[in-house]
Amino acid sequence: RVGTRDDQVYENTFLVPVGIKYIEEQRRTDRQYRAYKELPEGWRDRLLIGGEESSGLTTRGHVTDKDGVWANLLIMDMVAYYGTPVSQIWEDTAKRAGWISYGGKEPASNAGRMDVDAVLEAKEELINDFLDRYEGKAPGEGTWADLPVVYAGGTRYDFAELQLQGTDGDDQHFLRVRASGTEPINRIYVESSEPGIAKQLMETSYRRLEELSAAEIRKAHSEWRLAEILSATAESPFLIQKAKAAIASREGWTLEGVRSKLEI
Repeated sequence: RVGTRDDQVYENTFLVPVGIKYIEEQRRTDRQYRAYKELPEGWRDRLLIGGEESSGLTTRGHVTDKDGVWANLLIMDMVAYYGTPVSQIWEDTAKRAGWISYGGKEPASNAGRMDVDAVLEAKEELINDFLDRYEGKAPGEGTWADLPVVYAGGTRYDFAELQLQGTDGDDQHFLRVRASGTEPINRIYVESSEPGIAKQLMETSYRRLEELSAAEIRKAHSEWRLAEILSATAESPFLIQKAKAAIASREGWTLEGVRSKLEI
């Protein structure tokens, strides 16, 4: 880990892993993410709203779990209050200050998510690589995408999170990689106050995954193993070249042999 968990303490926001269960835990913790020994009075009302991208949402005073019916009722109430369609409410929200840095996938936002397909070993190594490469380093000593890393943390095989600093001293640049809880993929997230940095973080992370996938291709011990790796990996010219090189270097391996196994 680079930095401490206290570096991730914010005035009005908790930074937690994806999942409603992690959001719910914050009702029961202090600002430093330490669990209360005894729940304080009004603990259910500590959070105004909490949600995650798989449509899990809860609000102040509501049940301590996600509730899709409640979320729909809130949307209906919002439409009735503003008297405008949901599409207009969304457009107005996306125009607010800060959305360009921390919004969604819209063209006006510098935030984004990439779902990456790769063989299991490469996906796990991508997460572990982020944790290992900064071990023992002080904040700002290590870099990623040519930016100093001021915070790095996570859990092996599960997720890694980085906070980076731009050339102007702005440290509001974030990269997170996690294993999906619902699909056999990894998700790469970026948030940045600069569009160029957001793109740089995403591209550098994807290139690293390609390098790790190429390493698995080189280690393939049979045509069947190579076919297994390729079937689980997003296709790219770089990896096709590495696969052809692996086939050419193995006695008895042929391109047709691997292709036939991919078609089975």
